[in-house]
Amino acid sequence: MLKGSHTDRILDSILAPCIRSRWVSVVCLAVVALALALPPDGLGLPLCQFRAITGIPCLGCGLTRSFIGMAHLDVMRAGFYNPAGVALFPLICFLAALLPSPAARRERIARWVEGRAVLWNWIGGLVIAVFIINGFARVWWVLTSGRPSPW
Repeated sequence: MLKGSHTDRILDSILAPCIRSRWVSVVCLAVVALALALPPDGLGLPLCQFRAITGIPCLGCGLTRSFIGMAHLDVMRAGFYNPAGVALFPLICFLAALLPSPAARRERIARWVEGRAVLWNWIGGLVIAVFIINGFARVWWVLTSGRPSPW
């Protein structure tokens, strides 16, 4: 594959603009603040409408609880609820921390990411694979055991 080809530039074409955007940093800061504000054991309310309607967890079920676990520095709990959250939450924290950074610094970081497109695509692919495998494992558990997912 040629360096700079369309297929090796998928993730950095998403990540680099996020690094450049102050709005993304504002949203990420809100996610971090909310994860910190919510109690580690949750509110006892079902957040997933797909699960509430079908009784089957969606692929992203547990991601909110995973973020809450990460915000409260409970990596084991976070990984139990959704292992993709263990990788995504630090990225969200990083993007939130960029909020006060000047545009020139954001641009340097974005260019650094763009220069390592293959690396970021591999990392992104692994996180997506974990997300999908975890989601299908939950669905498989519910459909084969007839019991709610323990995670």
